Amino acid sequence: MLKPRLKRPECRLKLHCPPPCCPHLNPTEPLWGIMHRHITYNRYYGTFQEFARAIFEFFDRTLPDSYNSMIDTAADNFRVISHDDRLVAG
Repeated sequence: MLKPRLKRPECRLKLHCPPPCCPHLNPTEPLWGIMHRHITYNRYYGTFQEFARAIFEFFDRTLPDSYNSMIDTAADNFRVISHDDRLVAG
């Protein structure tokens, strides 16, 4: 259902699928690694609710407050290209 929509001439989106079994190409993997270091390493949660609360706390407070220092620990496999960075064929 998505692919026909992406093939429309007016669609400016392109679907890029990473190869299977390549976590280093998945941009969410570094985020999960950072979360695990802050939530699960050397920690014990008595209940699932405590564990879930810690995860929500990480994404709601810890990550936004410490994003700049945490992002430096993630591998830089991707470069964000802004609209101004695009090459214009001429």
